[in-house]
Amino acid sequence: MGRQRVDEGDLLCERCGYALEGLRRYDPCPECGRPIEQSCPERRIGSPWQQGARFGVWRNLCALLRHPLTTFDRVRVDENGARRLEADSIAWASLLFALFISVRVTIEAIDDPGGARTMALIFLVVPVLSFLIYALVLLMLTSIERRGIRFFGRMRRRRITAAIAETIVAHACVGWMISSLLIWLAWPTGSLIAWIAREHAWARWELILLAPTLLPWLGFFTGLLFFETLVAIGVRRMRFANIEGAQARLLGESSSSLEARVFSDPV
Repeated sequence: MGRQRVDEGDLLCERCGYALEGLRRYDPCPECGRPIEQSCPERRIGSPWQQGARFGVWRNLCALLRHPLTTFDRVRVDENGARRLEADSIAWASLLFALFISVRVTIEAIDDPGGARTMALIFLVVPVLSFLIYALVLLMLTSIERRGIRFFGRMRRRRITAAIAETIVAHACVGWMISSLLIWLAWPTGSLIAWIAREHAWARWELILLAPTLLPWLGFFTGLLFFETLVAIGVRRMRFANIEGAQARLLGESSSSLEARVFSDPV
Protein backbone atom coordinates (compact mmCIF):
# COMPACT_ATOMS: atom_id res chain seq x y z
CA MET A 1 0.00 0.00 0.00
CA GLY A 2 1.17 3.55 -0.63
CA ARG A 3 1.97 6.05 2.05
CA GLN A 4 -0.69 8.60 2.89
CA ARG A 5 -0.67 11.63 5.10
CA VAL A 6 -2.38 11.09 8.44
CA ASP A 7 -4.11 13.53 10.75
CA GLU A 8 -3.13 14.32 14.31
CA GLY A 9 -6.22 12.49 15.59
CA ASP A 10 -5.66 9.27 13.63
CA LEU A 11 -4.93 6.16 15.65
CA LEU A 12 -1.51 4.79 14.66
CA CYS A 13 0.39 1.75 15.77
CA GLU A 14 2.92 3.21 18.18
CA ARG A 15 5.58 0.77 17.00
CA CYS A 16 5.44 1.09 13.21
CA GLY A 17 3.07 3.97 12.44
CA TYR A 18 0.42 1.91 10.64
CA ALA A 19 -2.97 3.66 10.62
CA LEU A 20 -5.44 1.47 12.51
CA GLU A 21 -8.81 2.99 11.64
CA GLY A 22 -11.49 0.41 11.03
CA LEU A 23 -9.72 -2.38 12.92
CA ARG A 24 -10.76 -3.91 16.23
CA ARG A 25 -9.15 -3.13 19.56
CA TYR A 26 -7.98 -6.69 20.18
CA ASP A 27 -6.62 -7.31 16.68
CA PRO A 28 -2.88 -7.25 15.99
CA CYS A 29 -1.37 -4.51 13.86
CA PRO A 30 -1.37 -5.78 10.24
CA GLU A 31 2.11 -4.34 9.71
CA CYS A 32 4.15 -5.39 12.76
CA GLY A 33 1.86 -7.64 14.82
CA ARG A 34 1.77 -5.45 17.94
CA PRO A 35 -1.61 -5.70 19.72
CA ILE A 36 -3.69 -2.67 18.77
CA GLU A 37 -4.81 -2.23 22.37
CA GLN A 38 -1.22 -1.36 23.32
CA SER A 39 -1.41 1.68 21.04
CA CYS A 40 -4.61 3.08 22.57
CA PRO A 41 -4.00 6.44 24.29
CA GLU A 42 -5.55 5.39 27.62
CA ARG A 43 -2.50 3.13 28.04
CA ARG A 44 -0.48 6.30 28.60
CA ILE A 45 -1.33 6.92 32.23
CA GLY A 46 0.94 9.95 32.49
CA SER A 47 4.25 10.85 34.09
CA PRO A 48 4.37 11.58 37.84
CA TRP A 49 3.88 15.28 37.11
CA GLN A 50 0.90 14.57 34.84
CA GLN A 51 -0.64 12.38 37.53
CA GLY A 52 -0.59 15.33 39.91
CA ALA A 53 1.93 13.79 42.29
CA ARG A 54 3.28 15.98 45.05
CA PHE A 55 6.63 17.48 44.06
CA GLY A 56 5.82 16.22 40.58
CA VAL A 57 8.74 17.97 38.86
CA TRP A 58 11.24 16.29 41.16
CA ARG A 59 9.47 12.95 40.85
CA ASN A 60 9.69 13.33 37.08
CA LEU A 61 13.42 13.85 37.50
CA CYS A 62 13.76 10.67 39.55
CA ALA A 63 11.58 8.65 37.16
CA LEU A 64 13.51 9.78 34.09
CA LEU A 65 16.82 9.04 35.77
CA ARG A 66 15.77 5.55 36.82
CA HIS A 67 13.48 4.39 33.99
CA PRO A 68 13.55 6.82 31.03
CA LEU A 69 12.11 4.35 28.51
CA THR A 70 9.21 3.27 30.71
CA THR A 71 8.48 6.84 31.75
CA PHE A 72 8.19 8.06 28.16
CA ASP A 73 5.99 5.06 27.35
CA ARG A 74 3.60 6.36 30.01
CA VAL A 75 3.76 10.05 29.13
CA ARG A 76 0.43 11.43 27.94
CA VAL A 77 0.29 13.86 25.01
CA ASP A 78 -0.83 17.12 26.59
CA GLU A 79 0.43 20.35 25.03
CA ASN A 80 -1.00 22.79 27.58
CA GLY A 81 0.16 20.74 30.55
CA ALA A 82 3.57 20.31 28.93
CA ARG A 83 4.00 24.08 28.73
CA ARG A 84 3.42 24.34 32.47
CA LEU A 85 5.86 21.50 33.12
CA GLU A 86 8.48 23.18 30.95
CA ALA A 87 8.01 26.46 32.80
CA ASP A 88 8.24 24.74 36.20
CA SER A 89 11.39 22.80 35.29
CA ILE A 90 13.16 25.85 33.88
CA ALA A 91 12.08 27.94 36.87
CA TRP A 92 13.58 25.41 39.28
CA ALA A 93 16.79 25.21 37.25
CA SER A 94 17.08 29.00 37.08
CA LEU A 95 16.38 29.39 40.80
CA LEU A 96 19.14 26.94 41.67
CA PHE A 97 21.52 28.71 39.31
CA ALA A 98 20.63 32.14 40.73
CA LEU A 99 21.31 30.88 44.26
CA PHE A 100 24.64 29.48 43.11
CA ILE A 101 25.71 32.78 41.54
CA SER A 102 24.55 34.75 44.58
CA VAL A 103 26.45 32.55 47.03
CA ARG A 104 29.60 32.59 44.93
CA VAL A 105 29.56 36.36 44.43
CA THR A 106 28.83 36.88 48.13
CA ILE A 107 31.82 34.79 49.17
CA GLU A 108 34.08 36.62 46.75
CA ALA A 109 32.80 39.99 48.01
CA ILE A 110 33.32 39.35 51.71
CA ASP A 111 36.68 41.11 51.68
CA ASP A 112 35.42 43.94 49.49
CA PRO A 113 36.00 47.31 51.19
CA GLY A 114 32.71 48.52 49.69
CA GLY A 115 30.98 46.77 52.56
CA ALA A 116 27.24 47.23 52.91
CA ARG A 117 26.75 48.76 49.47
CA THR A 118 28.33 45.78 47.75
CA MET A 119 26.30 43.30 49.79
CA ALA A 120 23.07 45.16 49.08
CA LEU A 121 23.85 45.09 45.36
CA ILE A 122 24.46 41.37 45.54
CA PHE A 123 21.22 40.54 47.33
CA LEU A 124 19.04 42.85 45.22
CA VAL A 125 20.45 42.62 41.71
CA VAL A 126 22.53 39.48 41.23
CA PRO A 127 19.80 36.89 41.99
CA VAL A 128 17.24 38.57 39.73
CA LEU A 129 19.60 39.10 36.81
CA SER A 130 21.12 35.63 36.99
CA PHE A 131 17.65 34.04 37.21
CA LEU A 132 16.32 35.96 34.21
CA ILE A 133 19.40 35.48 32.02
CA TYR A 134 19.66 31.76 32.75
CA ALA A 135 15.93 31.24 32.21
CA LEU A 136 16.08 33.04 28.85
CA VAL A 137 19.03 30.91 27.75
CA LEU A 138 17.23 27.70 28.70
CA LEU A 139 14.01 28.81 27.02
CA MET A 140 15.93 29.59 23.84
CA LEU A 141 17.72 26.22 23.82
CA THR A 142 14.47 24.39 24.53
CA SER A 143 12.67 26.23 21.73
CA ILE A 144 15.43 25.36 19.27
CA GLU A 145 15.21 21.71 20.28
CA ARG A 146 11.42 21.68 19.93
CA ARG A 147 11.59 23.10 16.42
CA GLY A 148 14.42 20.73 15.52
CA ILE A 149 12.61 17.53 16.43
CA ARG A 150 9.54 18.64 14.48
CA PHE A 151 11.67 19.43 11.43
CA PHE A 152 13.60 16.17 11.47
CA GLY A 153 10.44 14.27 12.39
CA ARG A 154 8.80 15.43 9.18
CA MET A 155 11.90 14.52 7.20
CA ARG A 156 11.84 10.98 8.60
CA ARG A 157 8.04 10.68 8.29
CA ARG A 158 7.37 10.59 12.01
CA ARG A 159 4.20 12.11 13.41
CA ILE A 160 5.91 14.62 15.70
CA THR A 161 3.11 17.14 16.07
CA ALA A 162 3.38 20.39 18.01
CA ALA A 163 1.74 18.73 21.02
CA ILE A 164 4.08 15.73 20.95
CA ALA A 165 7.16 17.91 20.49
CA GLU A 166 6.12 20.12 23.41
CA THR A 167 5.44 17.07 25.58
CA ILE A 168 8.84 15.54 24.80
CA VAL A 169 10.96 18.63 25.44
CA ALA A 170 8.97 19.55 28.55
CA HIS A 171 9.83 16.23 30.16
CA ALA A 172 13.42 16.44 28.92
CA CYS A 173 13.76 19.81 30.71
CA VAL A 174 14.72 17.92 33.85
CA GLY A 175 18.13 17.96 32.17
CA TRP A 176 18.33 21.68 32.98
CA MET A 177 17.62 20.91 36.62
CA ILE A 178 20.44 18.38 36.55
CA SER A 179 22.71 21.06 35.07
CA SER A 180 22.03 23.37 38.00
CA LEU A 181 22.47 20.61 40.55
CA LEU A 182 25.78 19.59 38.98
CA ILE A 183 26.93 23.22 38.95
CA TRP A 184 26.30 23.35 42.69
CA LEU A 185 28.24 20.13 43.17
CA ALA A 186 31.07 21.10 40.82
CA TRP A 187 31.94 24.42 42.43
CA PRO A 188 32.92 23.16 45.92
CA THR A 189 34.55 20.14 44.31
CA GLY A 190 36.63 22.40 42.08
CA SER A 191 37.51 24.65 45.01
CA LEU A 192 38.68 21.63 46.99
CA ILE A 193 40.81 20.42 44.08
CA ALA A 194 42.39 23.87 43.71
CA TRP A 195 43.10 24.07 47.46
CA ILE A 196 44.74 20.63 47.47
CA ALA A 197 46.81 21.65 44.46
CA ARG A 198 48.13 24.71 46.29
CA GLU A 199 48.86 22.77 49.44
CA HIS A 200 50.85 20.15 47.55
CA ALA A 201 52.71 22.54 45.29
CA TRP A 202 50.72 21.56 42.21
CA ALA A 203 49.99 25.21 41.55
CA ARG A 204 52.28 25.17 38.54
CA TRP A 205 49.52 23.20 36.83
CA GLU A 206 47.37 26.21 36.08
CA LEU A 207 44.52 24.12 34.71
CA ILE A 208 44.01 22.57 38.15
CA LEU A 209 43.73 26.02 39.71
CA LEU A 210 40.93 26.79 37.25
CA ALA A 211 38.87 23.84 38.49
CA PRO A 212 36.39 26.06 40.44
CA THR A 213 35.53 27.74 37.12
CA LEU A 214 35.85 24.84 34.69
CA LEU A 215 33.93 22.18 36.63
CA PRO A 216 30.66 24.18 36.82
CA TRP A 217 30.81 24.54 33.03
CA LEU A 218 31.32 20.79 32.80
CA GLY A 219 28.26 20.35 35.01
CA PHE A 220 26.18 22.52 32.70
CA PHE A 221 27.20 20.63 29.57
CA THR A 222 26.57 17.31 31.32
CA GLY A 223 23.01 18.45 32.00
CA LEU A 224 22.72 19.59 28.38
CA LEU A 225 23.82 16.13 27.25
CA PHE A 226 21.22 14.56 29.53
CA PHE A 227 18.57 16.88 28.05
CA GLU A 228 19.52 15.86 24.51
CA THR A 229 19.54 12.18 25.46
CA LEU A 230 16.05 12.41 26.94
CA VAL A 231 14.80 14.20 23.83
CA ALA A 232 16.19 11.39 21.66
CA ILE A 233 14.53 8.76 23.88
CA GLY A 234 11.28 10.71 23.88
CA VAL A 235 11.23 10.95 20.09
CA ARG A 236 11.89 7.24 19.82
CA ARG A 237 9.11 6.30 22.27
CA MET A 238 6.54 8.91 21.20
CA ARG A 239 7.10 9.31 17.46
CA PHE A 240 3.66 7.79 16.78
CA ALA A 241 1.98 8.60 20.11
CA ASN A 242 -1.80 8.92 19.98
CA ILE A 243 -3.84 11.72 21.50
CA GLU A 244 -6.83 11.18 23.76
CA GLY A 245 -9.90 10.07 21.83
CA ALA A 246 -7.99 8.51 18.92
CA GLN A 247 -9.30 5.06 19.90
CA ALA A 248 -12.72 6.17 18.64
CA ARG A 249 -11.44 5.37 15.13
CA LEU A 250 -11.49 1.65 15.94
CA LEU A 251 -14.26 -0.57 14.64
CA GLY A 252 -17.00 -0.95 17.20
CA GLU A 253 -15.97 2.20 19.09
CA SER A 254 -17.24 4.76 16.58
CA SER A 255 -19.93 5.01 13.96
CA SER A 256 -17.48 5.23 11.09
CA SER A 257 -15.14 2.56 9.85
CA LEU A 258 -12.22 3.85 7.81
CA GLU A 259 -9.82 1.89 5.68
CA ALA A 260 -6.43 1.40 7.39
CA ARG A 261 -3.52 3.26 5.86
CA VAL A 262 0.24 2.97 6.12
CA PHE A 263 2.03 5.99 7.56
CA SER A 264 5.60 4.80 7.33
CA ASP A 265 7.83 1.84 6.70
CA PRO A 266 7.95 -0.78 9.46
CA VAL A 267 10.55 -0.16 12.15
